[in-house]
Amino acid sequence: MTRPSTLGAITKVSARTRLSETTEAIRRLVLDGVVPTGSRLKEQELADALGVSRPTVREAVRQLVHEGILVHEPYKGLRVATVDDDHYSQLAEVRAALEVLGAQRVGARLTPEIDAQLMASLEEIRRADDVAAFNEAHFAFHALLQRLSGADILEQAWDIVENRSRMMLRIDLEIDPTADRMTPHVELIEAIRTRDEDVIAATVREHVIGSARVRLARRKAIAEANPVPASGASPRPRRAHAS
Repeated sequence: MTRPSTLGAITKVSARTRLSETTEAIRRLVLDGVVPTGSRLKEQELADALGVSRPTVREAVRQLVHEGILVHEPYKGLRVATVDDDHYSQLAEVRAALEVLGAQRVGARLTPEIDAQLMASLEEIRRADDVAAFNEAHFAFHALLQRLSGADILEQAWDIVENRSRMMLRIDLEIDPTADRMTPHVELIEAIRTRDEDVIAATVREHVIGSARVRLARRKAIAEANPVPASGASPRPRRAHAS
């Protein structure tokens, strides 16, 4: 008898472009918060839920491990990646470096048409009404900055860090789901409009690195309020924390 899936309702993958669709479907499970960071995944359960073969899932998993979204542990199997504080901070620094360059170039090239594209992208963030929509709108905004910079190398570099940055955003949403995410983007557009490289750099770094420090401090506070019980000890009740 087939056991019910714990992955919820997932659209079956068509035969066409099966591997890429499978990879994207599993990626969405993680980045949209369907499965928690650190949780275990089983290849056969994924294959059954998506309606594809286990070898197809295995190939998709290999790509997602390369992207840093999944982790394969010898003798333990597959799990959703977690990001430790050091890695989180490093990623914020790398992302900020790329975005400072991109935003400065956008400021130098700013036209009414470019400004209109930024505002339209900002409106998509505002209209997002669930985690999946917000993820897409948020990263579409940041990818747009790199595209509008006019520097192919920046756009290509952003592609390399984008999925890891999406994991960072996923963790941000877990840590602080009700944080104001509109104001920093409004401030970033306003900084670009000044065309002042120093103002743009400071605003980007505050948006990326400053917010990362706030999230890490909140994660530490949550961990201290909800300690993991020692092996064999009775678990302590979880204390509610402000969301």
